[in-house]
Amino acid sequence: MNITDAQVQMQSAYLFQQQLTERVEIEIRQAPINRQSTNDSFDISKQAIQAQSSQSSEKIAEDPLDELTVQLSILKKLVEYMTGKKLIFAKIPSHSKVTTDNQPTSQPPLNLETSVRIDIQKHYEEKEVSTFNTQALINTANGQSFNIDLSLTQSRSFSSTESLSIRTGQFKDPLVLNFFSNAAELSSVTYNFDIDADGIDDSVPVLSAHSAYLALDKNNDNSINDGSELFGSKSGNGFADLAQYDDDKNGWIDESDAIFSQLKIWSKTSTSELFMDLTDKNVGAIYLGHIATPFQLVDNNFQDTIGQIRSSGFYLSETGEAKTVQQIDLKI
Repeated sequence: MNITDAQVQMQSAYLFQQQLTERVEIEIRQAPINRQSTNDSFDISKQAIQAQSSQSSEKIAEDPLDELTVQLSILKKLVEYMTGKKLIFAKIPSHSKVTTDNQPTSQPPLNLETSVRIDIQKHYEEKEVSTFNTQALINTANGQSFNIDLSLTQSRSFSSTESLSIRTGQFKDPLVLNFFSNAAELSSVTYNFDIDADGIDDSVPVLSAHSAYLALDKNNDNSINDGSELFGSKSGNGFADLAQYDDDKNGWIDESDAIFSQLKIWSKTSTSELFMDLTDKNVGAIYLGHIATPFQLVDNNFQDTIGQIRSSGFYLSETGEAKTVQQIDLKI
């Protein structure tokens, strides 16, 4: 081929985008540990009182926040390592109290239980697009003409998400099955229930009517007595608790697992209680896989956060319909 003349136009475009988003949530709560009073009596001699007074004058009172300070120091370093950002905590000084002669000059340090929640999520997105286009009119020596219109598009995209959750203290994460909706909802109305199985009732938000907790009646008394009979309320990982009962290791809790017939669906309000078998709600099999799906649950006035969805999975009904299983963080 012998080209005699040509008119050529070429165009190209290039786009490269990248975005890194980071979310760090830190919540710290302290609450007094309830202690039961005793009827023990003590007979303290005058010499013992004087000795105790002497020791108290020499000993500096322990700060009940010392243990928290150590925990924060460790967690602070971990968060800084994960995010590459410097964290600064401010300590608000407490107001001192004026004592009178009729009041005791010292009190035992308040026994506090500390709850710490740290959630870190990194999401990275990258996109690259390159386009090429050429148009030409080409003539050859033998009288031929060619109209050329050639286009090329190359593109790629990439995304990754990393999540880390650290929880200590009173953050309880039971598993919830949703029946008439894909997401769990909480009410600002509460009921008394010992969700952490420590012998003391907690104030627990009521689940909406279209959801219920997955439960195991361990003592066969046809009732759920405390959080030890739920999945995740003590360990913080309900899916892992449930996976221990996967006898055939197929990644499902189904009729081939001995526990399946013992599992219950349970929910409670201040005036009523729901307690039934899985088959009563047409639950056929529960998948043990799950993925982080953080989402805050707020009260009826959309003002206060009363819980948070941690992760989501699904279960199959006997008719093959897929519905969601969620691990929720209850604030008690």
